[in-house]
Amino acid sequence: MIRIAAALALMLLAGCKQQSFDERYKSAQHKLEAKAAAIDQDLAAAQSDAAAAGVIPTDAALPEGKKR
Repeated sequence: MIRIAAALALMLLAGCKQQSFDERYKSAQHKLEAKAAAIDQDLAAAQSDAAAAGVIPTDAALPEGKKR
């Protein structure tokens, strides 16, 4: 009985693998890149909406020295 319990405990511990630093870093990097891309899309949409509404000038309306 004790041998069975010990073997079961070892099998359970073998299944609990912690992610390495590189795996955790890559996962966090992917999440941050996805979030940054979503923010960039939101900003581009807001800027184009504001330009369409005339709230901010488009590049064509800016003076020559003030081009972005």
